[in-house]
Formats: sequence, C-alpha cells, structure tokens
Amino acid sequence: MKKKIGIFIFIVICSTVMLSDWIERIYIGRLAGLPGRYNSYVGIQKEQKDSIDTLVLGDSESMTSISPMELWKSAGITSYICGQSGQRISESYYMLKHALEYQSPQVVLLETNMLFRYTNTPDSLRSSISDTAMYYFPVLQYHNLWKNIVNDQIPEGWQSYKGFAIRPGVAPYSKGSYMKKTKKEKEIPQINLWYLDKIRKLCEKNKIQLLLYTSASPVNHNYKRYNALLKYAGKYGIPYLDFNQKLKELGIDWKSDTLDKGDHLNLSGAHKVTDYMTTYLQEHYMLPDHRGDEKFTSWDTMAEQYTTETGY
Repeated sequence: MKKKIGIFIFIVICSTVMLSDWIERIYIGRLAGLPGRYNSYVGIQKEQKDSIDTLVLGDSESMTSISPMELWKSAGITSYICGQSGQRISESYYMLKHALEYQSPQVVLLETNMLFRYTNTPDSLRSSISDTAMYYFPVLQYHNLWKNIVNDQIPEGWQSYKGFAIRPGVAPYSKGSYMKKTKKEKEIPQINLWYLDKIRKLCEKNKIQLLLYTSASPVNHNYKRYNALLKYAGKYGIPYLDFNQKLKELGIDWKSDTLDKGDHLNLSGAHKVTDYMTTYLQEHYMLPDHRGDEKFTSWDTMAEQYTTETGY
C-alpha cells in the first residue's frame, strides 16, 4: 500500500511539473504579455537570455516609479520591472529566483513599500507557503487561465514597456508635509525581514549588487519607515535611496506628479525619479551602454514607440 501511495504521489508531481511547463511554453509563445500579475513573471522569460543588467522588484510602487525605456534612452541600460501589484516580499524572492534562471543582472533595485505591508500573521505564513508552491509548480501561477488554453481563448497581451505601464492620469496630493523628523522606527515584520535577508544573500551568492529605494509616496511613507530602512541598509552596507527625502532635488510637484492623491507616481513623476536613478546608476555602477549594439535593436524600436506614446 505504501509503495502504491508513493507511486501515485510521484505521478501527480511529475504531471504537475509537465503541465506547468506546457502552460508556460504556450503563454510565452503566444503572448506579448499578460494582464495583471502574470505579465512580469512571463515577460522576463521572453527577454533575450542574459540581456537584462538591472532588475526592479516590489509592489505597484516599483511599477510606477522606474521607466526602463527612459533608462535605455538616456544611458543604454537594460532593465526590467519584475514588480507586481500587491507583490509580497516572499513573491519578490521567488520572482528573483525565477528571473535568475534566464538573466544575470548586475544590479537589483528593491522598492521598499512591501516591507511594511504584511504583518506577522497566520495569513502571512500561508501566503509564504503558497508563494513557495507557485515557484516550484508554475501551473499554480496561472490557476484558472488553463481554461482559456483548452478553449483556445488566450487573451491578447497588453502593452507594457519592460514591465512599466504608462499611467498619465493626475489626482493631486494636498495634505502637506509628511516626512516629519523623529528618532522612532517603524518595525519591519519578522517574516518580511527574513525574506529580505534571503534576497540579500541570493544577490551576494550571484555577485549582484542590491540597492534599496523608496518611491516618493506621501500615502505610504514616513520618517519612522525611513529610520528602519536606513538602519537595515547601514547594518549590511547596502545603498539606500529615499526619494521622499529628495522631493526638491527631483522637482516633484504633488499637484501634477501623482496618479492617485499621493499613493503612486504617475508618468510625469516616474520620469523625474527615473532621470535621477539613471544618473545614480551611471555614477555608482559599471553598467554597459548597449545603444548601437545590433543585438539590442528591438530596444530602440520600443523606445521610439514609447516616445510617441508619452512624449518623453
């Protein structure tokens, strides 16, 4: 009986792995991208192998703060946003492991908002277990999408620019100053610290330089969070950029640079942050300029399309 149960479990695992591979191959081959949370997971696989020098991880703050096309146009830096709406730090860890199967980035930019979004609760533990399972069995990433494949109804992919979706809308923030100095710290939940350490160690193992950054966001950030992040970064010698401390330098105008009253940056705000990040990356890292390289002509094509659509 034990032998039969063992054989059954083995067959189930093998079938799940094969189904995962089948679904991934179909989506990668048929789509320019996937809507919502699937886009970055599949998109990074579609990039030319070992062509991405900079990866960005994080929740929706990462997706609205760094524009890969502007990094390309200004410095020839290849980058990809592996962020997801509501991305958990455990998802960031497995997203990085997934990306490293296809890419060898020199720098990982980790947006920090997600470090404070989930607490030490049973739900967090369940989410962590679920994220682990989805990494090893990718079919779980797509759950109900397999029905579309069976019915030959695969949806059309939406246009994103290396994980960055254009959001030009404006809803001003008007509540005033929010970075009030204090010596107090906002505690980072232990489960989030644990995964942050795993990301740090994974970067060290692969000789990747980790950079923490916090997008400008009055709704999400404050000085207590800044103190906690600065302490962690200092402990491990990790560079940390808090764009909420650089509003004047960036030229951020909360009347025009936010999509939703200070929660996320819009296209204009992302342009300003990306401009600063471009200079920072050039000054602190030896990243190659791929402009003019025949292997990257598709980037020029996409950049032209981006400029036409955005004006940047």
